[in-house]
Amino acid sequence: MRSSLRNVIQLSSGVVILFSSFSCHGFITVSVIKTLVEENPDIYKDCAYIALCLYYLSFMISCLFSAYIVSMIGSKKGLIFGSLCFTLYMLHFIYFYEYIYYILNILLGFSAAILWASQGEKLASYSNVETSERNTTVFMGITQNGILFGGIFMLIMTFKSNSIEHPSLIDIQIYYIIFAAICLVGVLTFIFLPNGGNLNDTEKQMPLKRLDDKECEEKENNTNIYSLIKIATKKEMITLIPIYLFLGISLSFFSVVIPSLLPLSEPLKNYISWFSPLCCILFGAGQIFGSFTFSFISKHPGILTKKGKVLLSVICYFFSFAVFILYLPHNSLHGYGFLSPLMSILALANFIYGFSDAMFKTQVTSELLEILPKNGGEAFALFNFWIAAGAALSFLSSMYINFLLQCSILLGMLGITIISYVMLQKVKLTTRRMDDES
Repeated sequence: MRSSLRNVIQLSSGVVILFSSFSCHGFITVSVIKTLVEENPDIYKDCAYIALCLYYLSFMISCLFSAYIVSMIGSKKGLIFGSLCFTLYMLHFIYFYEYIYYILNILLGFSAAILWASQGEKLASYSNVETSERNTTVFMGITQNGILFGGIFMLIMTFKSNSIEHPSLIDIQIYYIIFAAICLVGVLTFIFLPNGGNLNDTEKQMPLKRLDDKECEEKENNTNIYSLIKIATKKEMITLIPIYLFLGISLSFFSVVIPSLLPLSEPLKNYISWFSPLCCILFGAGQIFGSFTFSFISKHPGILTKKGKVLLSVICYFFSFAVFILYLPHNSLHGYGFLSPLMSILALANFIYGFSDAMFKTQVTSELLEILPKNGGEAFALFNFWIAAGAALSFLSSMYINFLLQCSILLGMLGITIISYVMLQKVKLTTRRMDDES
């Protein structure tokens, strides 16, 4: 196995270990907060929602200067710092204090931005024009396992323990000691992560050098907020903004809207304790399958072009959204959707949703690394800034608009995303022609 691929696998493993722990935390957060409020009525019952808003806000703002910080401290130190912050966040639940909880969510948003910028920088340093698509596919395929492992944990706990929905304080302490220990394994994975140097091989640089060589000629260590803004205002990056926003809205839709509506379905109430984590497992499995399907198609370009992969993703998105609209309960229908829910169809929709999300996100990430081969930190910073913006807007608006309107917005954004991707290909083609002529 080539050293660059080993490095990508090690990087991906550290990320998936970290986010597996965080996914497990996400599945039991509501139950944990409910128990803590019962034990201490002074804790605000909706503190988790406030914390989530603080996290997204902190993450979004931090993305603007995370690349600069990573360029100053180095991507490896950024990964270690970010993972240590996740560990600290988990440890706090052993002895919970509400206002420290808010502060730690702000810190978590900041550290997540550093973590994403660092892993983007590392991934770019391990990649060149020949390996970027392969490395991106491997990275996305492995890191998507976080949701899968979280769902498996939740499902096991549902069958093995009756305390998962109403945990005691002792249960909470045990859970979060385990979660913190898992995070520490991620820290160790990053500590032993090798440095990359593939981008020094100028003969294998990405073909689109204009953003780096012509306009961002500063050395990597001199990256700052101004170069980030300069990169963000390029035609390619502006064209990508609607795509990022869609991914953010889609993220909020899956992580907030669907989990909140499934328990409200009257026909599913007797099965929701195991069906909800099963849907998460299938979503995670779909993401893994989507990532490696992308890899297979990339190795056999005669099967599907880039536009073909995007079209396949869009068709799968539409199928999943249609199922959710038909089967999930609407506010006006009092616990029922337009059709009586079929668990098999809902389960399939979650799998296909994960598949399409991974296919599309992997393609977009590959495009991003192609456009910014030597600015992986900035690339991932901008990527996550707009995703966080979309997720935050979607999360806040979900408290004021009904489910059907949310779906309409999501479908509208998907249509705009298709147009944006087509425009991106035209912009890239035009720029290549200009470079060839010059």
